[in-house]
Amino acid sequence: MNDFITEQEKNSLSQEKNLTQGSSSHSLDLQYDSTQFLTGTDEAFHELGARKPGQHWSSFDVSRHEAKNGKAKLFVTTLWNVFCSEDAPGRWVPKENGIARDIHDGTYWYPVSMPGKKASRTSKAHWNRVNLALEQGIPIIGILKDYKSHRCSLKHLFDCVPARIEERDGKTFWLQLKPRSSDIGWGVRTIDIQSIATNEILDKEPSPKATEANKSMATSPLNQILFGPPGTGKTYTTIDAALKIVDPEFLAKHPEISGSDWKTQCERREKLKQRYDALVKEDLIRFVTFHQSFSYEDFVEGLRAETNDENQLEYLVEPGIFKRLCDDARTQGVKPELGIHRDARIWKIAINGTGQNPTKTYCFNHGEARIGWGQTGDLREPYTPNDYYNDLSAKNQGTLKYFSEKIEKGDILVCIHSATTIAGVGVVTGDYYYEQNVPTEVDRKNYNHVLPVNWLYQDLQLPIDPLNDGKRFTQQTVYPLRLKWGDLLSHIEKFSVNPSVSGIVTDEHKPHVLIIDEINRGNISRIFGELITLIEPTKRAGADEALNIILPYSKIPFSVPSNVYLIGTMNTADRSLAGLDIALRRRFTFKEMPPRPNLLDDVDVEEINIGKMLRKMNERIEVLLDRDHCLGHAYFMPLKNDRSIENLAFIFRQQILPLLEEYFFEDWERIHWVLNDHNKSLAHQFIQKASATPESLFGSRFEGNVQDRRWHINEEAFGNIESYRGILGASE
Repeated sequence: MNDFITEQEKNSLSQEKNLTQGSSSHSLDLQYDSTQFLTGTDEAFHELGARKPGQHWSSFDVSRHEAKNGKAKLFVTTLWNVFCSEDAPGRWVPKENGIARDIHDGTYWYPVSMPGKKASRTSKAHWNRVNLALEQGIPIIGILKDYKSHRCSLKHLFDCVPARIEERDGKTFWLQLKPRSSDIGWGVRTIDIQSIATNEILDKEPSPKATEANKSMATSPLNQILFGPPGTGKTYTTIDAALKIVDPEFLAKHPEISGSDWKTQCERREKLKQRYDALVKEDLIRFVTFHQSFSYEDFVEGLRAETNDENQLEYLVEPGIFKRLCDDARTQGVKPELGIHRDARIWKIAINGTGQNPTKTYCFNHGEARIGWGQTGDLREPYTPNDYYNDLSAKNQGTLKYFSEKIEKGDILVCIHSATTIAGVGVVTGDYYYEQNVPTEVDRKNYNHVLPVNWLYQDLQLPIDPLNDGKRFTQQTVYPLRLKWGDLLSHIEKFSVNPSVSGIVTDEHKPHVLIIDEINRGNISRIFGELITLIEPTKRAGADEALNIILPYSKIPFSVPSNVYLIGTMNTADRSLAGLDIALRRRFTFKEMPPRPNLLDDVDVEEINIGKMLRKMNERIEVLLDRDHCLGHAYFMPLKNDRSIENLAFIFRQQILPLLEEYFFEDWERIHWVLNDHNKSLAHQFIQKASATPESLFGSRFEGNVQDRRWHINEEAFGNIESYRGILGASE
């Protein structure tokens, strides 16, 4: 790690920490933001050679020092020789807490630079020293011992240093340096220290919810599988796993307390289930069970036959559960106040044809969409078609019906510029109405039919054919497009288009979770298809090696967002890990869910300890079969509430014994051994050998020639406590 600062530097700290106004033009902005903890090492930095034209170099020296600021101790970190822009706005550090605040927008910053030496007469940049005053307990960025002997480009520094999470005293700390302008070597460097949060919200962006979401996204694997024998609580645990991702703050408020009584555990579970159900209603968590007939069309997308308004059969692309989740995850960052419906339909509209025209400009400027055929009159119900309406073609009547009846508040309108490009995108904000007097600025005087629209993007010439299956727009004025809002928004963002409305997409990216129960029972290759590659963390949208594919039915580009999480459950008794699709194994992390007999150690049925009994049976199963076929503790959890011999008998007769039959393929002798029946008296055996010998059935001529495989179940043993006591063995 790095050397601490010297005593001399320590003594000079008092002067530095009282700095109230940094150089107004010589500051490096370090903004509070939600990312990850970053620890640098000496090995991460190396000599890169002489500086080339246009390439800026920087050296960092990080020291740690404890200084008293009132009653609070501060860690002070010093960054030396930081190459930064002269145009950066000034900041100041308040004496009270070492946090800089911008007076213009209220944003908190870490913090300011001290005046430095100018790089050259012509350069608009300075070499500065930046001091970071952090609260006690915050991890320090470890960089270099000797800053004079190491140099690296800012791009290399911020792009290549590995990030990790560090936990101290049970609390997770987060820190990352992040470039905003790494292509030119300097720019805003972002620092987030999650644990500085006090009773005061220090920053409005990101919000605390967004910070918690990003925190969960950094601690939970994107793809994980909970595996174990039947009855080990895999599906049960998915609720906790999903809440850890989507709402970690709620889960932290309701921790699992070891040794708590059963009533307390049930109350906790009820609260978690209620929160889980609420998140399911918000479509942040979804659940699906794989089976042999589950297919790609169910999971990603497929074709669905439907009759249109003209009573003609057409095939529509229907997204599957996973694509729906990805679409929602991609668009959930859109501000809710925009009023875009979660299942918004996308409509094509041509406002007075193609190209620029006064009517289209008026609509963009006044927040509306208009179409012609005003001679029909007001189309709102009750509407009696007049002669003009009846003389219209079926296509034009369909257009008017779309515009006045089918388009709903929260839907998206795509105004075209040409047959292959769009001019604007807006959200419908109100109901259709008929304006008797058309404004003078509208050059088409029969454009009386109006829809209120908030135009999010306008004055575009954006190609849309990649999303529209390569097809050109038809001449019909209004009709629905086979697009999803998430796909359209992603397509627009690729072109770095400036929206007409400020802040369409927020910085809050809520995690979305898909729970796949019995994931190993489906045909993985058939269900995931090409998506088996896209779910890799390094191939997700926004990653360095991000990939997208063209979906086979909709013919649109598709990628998996980085805030989509997959939680699978796998019953090892159905298929062992060794037999799992190798492509799936490489892309998922696996968490074993073994039996937990310790949860039953406090359960006794007539002085028979259930936890001890379960351990003994599982030890025998591991010897006779393997650990993948052990008995789970969940079968016996009902005994927590009802510890009667009748309840225990029901569990054994209806659940445990049939499971053992399946495990051992009705090899009754091995089941006999698991239950230790061979060491019990005949009356206490659950499985008994047949009493009649083969000789008595077939005669002496068959003696030694027939292997007796007959066993039968002793029903009376299930109600006898001595039968269960005998499971523990003679040593017990």
